[in-house]
Amino acid sequence: MSRVLPFLNSSILKRQDVLDALVVHYQKLMQEPLENPISAQFLPWRWGDFRWRGVGRFMKFEMSKFLGSSSLELPPIMALPDKTFSEIQALILHYVLTNPNKSSTTYSALLRSLLLIEFTLRQRSVNGVANFAHLKASDLNCATQLAADSCSSRASVSPELGRIALVNLEIVTSVSVKNWVDAAYRKSQREYNQSSRMLGSNISNKLPNMQAIVASATYFSNQPWITKGEDPSYLDEDTRNVIVSCVLAILSLTPCRYQEIIKNLPVNCLIRRKESNHIEVLGFHWYSDKTDMTHVKWVPYTPSGTFESVIEEAVARLTHVTGDARALLRTWDSEHPTFNEKEYQKAKEENRLPAGWPWYEPKLRLRYSDAMFVTLRYQTNTIKHTISNRVDIITKSNFRDWLRTKRGRNSWTGEPLLAKGFFERIGQESIDFDVESCNTHAFRHMVNTAARLGGMSEFDVNMWSHRKNFGQGKVYNHTTGEQRRNLILNGDYKSKHLSPEERLEHINHRIPMTRKNLGMRFELIGNSYGGFTFNHPLGSCIHNYVESPCLRSMDCVMCPENLHCKGDKRTLKNLKEELEQANLFLDLAKSNRDKRAALRFETRSEVLSSLVEILGDNSPLAEGDLVILSPHQTPKAGLLERARLAAEQLVKNQLEIAQTHNQTKANIGVVRKLPIIENGSINGIVNATKEIHTVIDELLLGFGDED
Repeated sequence: MSRVLPFLNSSILKRQDVLDALVVHYQKLMQEPLENPISAQFLPWRWGDFRWRGVGRFMKFEMSKFLGSSSLELPPIMALPDKTFSEIQALILHYVLTNPNKSSTTYSALLRSLLLIEFTLRQRSVNGVANFAHLKASDLNCATQLAADSCSSRASVSPELGRIALVNLEIVTSVSVKNWVDAAYRKSQREYNQSSRMLGSNISNKLPNMQAIVASATYFSNQPWITKGEDPSYLDEDTRNVIVSCVLAILSLTPCRYQEIIKNLPVNCLIRRKESNHIEVLGFHWYSDKTDMTHVKWVPYTPSGTFESVIEEAVARLTHVTGDARALLRTWDSEHPTFNEKEYQKAKEENRLPAGWPWYEPKLRLRYSDAMFVTLRYQTNTIKHTISNRVDIITKSNFRDWLRTKRGRNSWTGEPLLAKGFFERIGQESIDFDVESCNTHAFRHMVNTAARLGGMSEFDVNMWSHRKNFGQGKVYNHTTGEQRRNLILNGDYKSKHLSPEERLEHINHRIPMTRKNLGMRFELIGNSYGGFTFNHPLGSCIHNYVESPCLRSMDCVMCPENLHCKGDKRTLKNLKEELEQANLFLDLAKSNRDKRAALRFETRSEVLSSLVEILGDNSPLAEGDLVILSPHQTPKAGLLERARLAAEQLVKNQLEIAQTHNQTKANIGVVRKLPIIENGSINGIVNATKEIHTVIDELLLGFGDED
């Protein structure tokens, strides 16, 4: 059947009658198979088949997590009721015919939405059969909650598309259903947008797994290099690995979409062009589905030619592994000099010519004999023998299956199934490159971000990526706030060592600095850059709050992680005022004969005096030099010293523990309960002494000894 007419709703029909008429209409018109509306390369649609290629499987929502069988029937436990099955097929077919320009992703989302609504209606029905005409707003709310509970990704399924389809056909006329809004979905989208703005669009799950990139590059480099004259017969015997690694190499260096590479790349794709500065750049012919135009995808120029050699090698390997299939296709191509009329007639009689022959991609005017992604039948199968007189097309579904690890259960026996992915086949089992968590489109995000970090303008990035709408380019920008700041200040995304004059300039203007700016390593960040410091009235704190909270209780003067810069007059003025205040408290403690307070303020006054002297006008240091205290210069500072002093006092005054229990615990700074000693008990005093020494040992073990 070449044509199916969409169903026209009559104003006479209402609700269930509309749905019944819809089923009768399409069942009658689908007596013959319908050419696949998604792609002529897919199998045609037949009424009653449990699976339509390009849409999905018509099976119960709760069973959709299991792998379906390739047969045309399903076990009863997985199959929909006959009436519901026909209704959903009719709804899908009507939507496809009335919305022909939508993608297969939209059609699949509609099917999942209808299956979700069907499951909700079936759960509340008396006879276990869903009635779409009785859909209520409460059913949609239940479906939304079910989707949130059963799916790892909230955006993966929603009843919204199914609701729209039922309302537009007037199968459902409820005003509450017409005005229903998926509040949970809107809320999650709003929270996602807010978090994206707060993080500067630096959403880590949009970028690929760096371990996967390194593993793929290592595998690619260890294979024989055909462009360097090495023997191609030593390539990996598993053709799938060669194809996947070559596509990932192209994705890592150019902002491509993998489906366009597989669908639109010709075998003679490479092109070279000399620029005005006598530099030769490499690119390949490209057809962009987004813009519906032919382009040239240029490879970033490198003086050593590394990027160019990788692209050339990837194309050479793909050309080699698919060469036998093209050789057979040329015998069926009447315009080629090696055309074999006898072989061509035989292929026609045996129905071996691929769909759409002789055009592989009509828009690009790409013939099968010049297409890159074609293989002989079972050439990529490691179990079956290759059939030398049949040709298969490598589709984007093939590539996804070869890349990812597929886990599921046999729909008939219930036994677990496992299909190894690319990284498992090359011995990298620890890398989880699941399509749902990290897909190949993440490479496009990575390349766009790298181009921005390299200094490419926003306009050039969008042109290079062949975007239809330039405003969408910001979604692909995952540079961090620190990297953007460094690009503005330094012209480079990496932080750099600052000269003494530059340090002082940053401090005077209160500009945040990293540990690398100060010449210090910060091991938690790659390449040792990162780790912001922050300014405060008495210096600059370089403590890493990611590892631990402040152990000095904000006593910055006595902290060995507080940094000072010679020439910072604002901080010097504050240190002098702090010294005057410390001397005042020291005199007060001495007058009150408070030895403990006097010892504390005497140490503080000594440190402040030293800082004022070394940062003052008579200092031998130059402007911009850094001053930082070592732990040995502050032996009486911090929480550890206060705990040690409190513990020593307890050893001398064991009998006072019962009366000062809570106060002592607060002084030590731990939450462990201390023993309460009975008055006059020698054994209690001995046991208390042991417990106190245990507390001291734990403190020393937890905080380290600064002496």
